[in-house]
Amino acid sequence: MRANITSVGKYVPDRVVPNSEFEKFLETKMTSRTKRIIHKQNVPRKKISDGLSLDIYKRCGWEAPDPSLSEKEELEKRRHFAIEQGASDQALKVLDKLCVGYESNYYKASERRL
Repeated sequence: MRANITSVGKYVPDRVVPNSEFEKFLETKMTSRTKRIIHKQNVPRKKISDGLSLDIYKRCGWEAPDPSLSEKEELEKRRHFAIEQGASDQALKVLDKLCVGYESNYYKASERRL
């Protein structure tokens, strides 16, 4: 069995992804199981932060996104949470670097589109 991992950022927000795009990436045909998994992963999403509500995330302080916040505001809120939890300056630099890389490769938070 082959596993493919991709960023959900390519497929959110509010984007209808043609089956052919998934099929090309996965190098296989779309099946009912594939569609179930995509649905289970909440794709497409209105915001990237509209992810799965897993117990491990909740134990670590995850909260459902605030519908009144933009994607950029939601990301800032989560960065502030890291600061409140005592993230070091070095850890914040790493977080910021990862965020910039992610946004430049997958998502333009300021434009709220891919």
